[in-house]
Amino acid sequence: MSMDETHVSDSSKRRIGNWVLERQLDKGGMGIVFLAFHKTLRIPAALKILSPALGRDPKVRERFEREAQAQAQLHHPGIARVMDFLEDGSDLFIVIEYLPGGTLAEMLEKNEGPLPVAKAVSLARQALVALDHANRRGIIHRDIKPSNLMFTADGQLKVVDFGVAKMLDGRQLTSSGSPLGTPDYMSPEQIRSSQTLDHRTDVYSMGVVLYEMLAGKLPFEGDSHFDVEYAHVHNPPTPLRQHNPTVPEKLEQLTLRALEKEPDKRFSGCGELARALSPFEERPPAEETPVEEVKPFVAPVSPKTDKRWRTAFFAALVAVAVGLLCTGLLLKNQSREIARQKSSLSAATQEAANLRQELEASRKQSESLEASAQDTQDRASILDMLQRAKSWPFLIVDDFSSKNSNLSEESRDGEFMKDFQHYDQNEYHLGGTSKRSVFHQTGHTFGGSQSNFFASVSTRKIKGPTDSYCALTFKKQENGHFYNFSVNDTRFSLSVWEPYRRMIRDWTSAPQIRAGKTNRLAVLSQGGRFILLINDEVVDAFEDATISSGGVDFGIGFEQGGQTAECAFDDFEVRSPG
Repeated sequence: MSMDETHVSDSSKRRIGNWVLERQLDKGGMGIVFLAFHKTLRIPAALKILSPALGRDPKVRERFEREAQAQAQLHHPGIARVMDFLEDGSDLFIVIEYLPGGTLAEMLEKNEGPLPVAKAVSLARQALVALDHANRRGIIHRDIKPSNLMFTADGQLKVVDFGVAKMLDGRQLTSSGSPLGTPDYMSPEQIRSSQTLDHRTDVYSMGVVLYEMLAGKLPFEGDSHFDVEYAHVHNPPTPLRQHNPTVPEKLEQLTLRALEKEPDKRFSGCGELARALSPFEERPPAEETPVEEVKPFVAPVSPKTDKRWRTAFFAALVAVAVGLLCTGLLLKNQSREIARQKSSLSAATQEAANLRQELEASRKQSESLEASAQDTQDRASILDMLQRAKSWPFLIVDDFSSKNSNLSEESRDGEFMKDFQHYDQNEYHLGGTSKRSVFHQTGHTFGGSQSNFFASVSTRKIKGPTDSYCALTFKKQENGHFYNFSVNDTRFSLSVWEPYRRMIRDWTSAPQIRAGKTNRLAVLSQGGRFILLINDEVVDAFEDATISSGGVDFGIGFEQGGQTAECAFDDFEVRSPG
């Protein structure tokens, strides 16, 4: 029995295994979190339900399952414990310890400024000790941020959500090359490449959290995710004491060391940073009356009895030792010749096997280093390209508050669909009812014929089935050929129409997509290289030379006949280097 998100939202008191859903606690890109109670024990828990739309993607299901596996390996008072993992048809559920004290993010928002130094250091150390426990067991969190640091009812901090975690034995819990994490708290190496991380990325993220607690603001801010990512990679943070002069100089130095761009210049691990912060933590007052150490009770033995017992014991012990020695010598002589023969026979075989293993390990290491270096270089190149593109002059800026673009407002009943288009409250709407699989555009070609450009548009699906999509069209030519960057409720795709559709990137899940909300699509084109973005985050990069140049447009698509859908578009922009 699969349940869609509407069903989930209304499923109060529904039972899943031994757990009864009480009320919704949170909803995010991965799914919904409910407060649940064990039906017999009445123990509270947070039950996380994977979004059914994402659950259809095998990679996402694997990531969700491994979140449970990663967190279940960790037994520490500073890490929320996994209590259960359930599968109900196509639905997946993780049951995690319920933490009613809220998140550090909520605390910072309510505080509206820096936390007291001792409190900030105490909270940081609690998180660092827990992360050190995870790191020493081969697990990197990779998504440390205030919303993933939660409190028990009595104020103890616990680390949650190991959904982006990476095993240090090489198993990736995310798709290869995907820099998952939260840009405000990501380390420079995580932004460059998610494949070359070690535990020091958690040190950096905790440095950001500590800086935010002490300064009342983040070390790097910007108008977009790209501005923030670029700053993490290239810019030094503002000295902490400029925001909060009450921070001791030594503490400022420790915090900035955690934020070093190069991992080798940071602390060696979360444990070392926790120890370095210890002098700045507020200590509880010592007990006035020391607690006496309780020693184990030992029954008294009389001296005479003790002496006779020891004499007999040592005599027996010597006899047993002599017997064992004789037996051992005999067996050793018999087995020595057998062992020598076995050793001679297996030595050559073992040497050959060891050599094969060494050669294979060397080959794999070489391939891994080459791939990691290329991935890092590509990521840095993408950031530089995006930074340059933001300075290009505008060719088009249209928020559709007026009708200067002269887009159609007609309704037509054509061969493939019955369509409509109109301006509405500073947006332009496209929609209709399909008679077959079809893509419908405005009919205009914006920006002339360009090879190098940066185009973006905000879009929101007002209604329609899950697989209907809103799209940004680019390199559009008069003969009807174009590229199409499409987004539905949870996935994106890239296709080229020449004139029939050919998929370059088939439908792929993207956590950057905000279902039911406005999403900003963007594409950077430089010759035959393209970078795709959703909500200011890179989701794909590719090269294709099918179409060399063209204009920009946007539209709505239907995967089959009989579908009714509508998309709204706003803030349409095209930049070009000229």
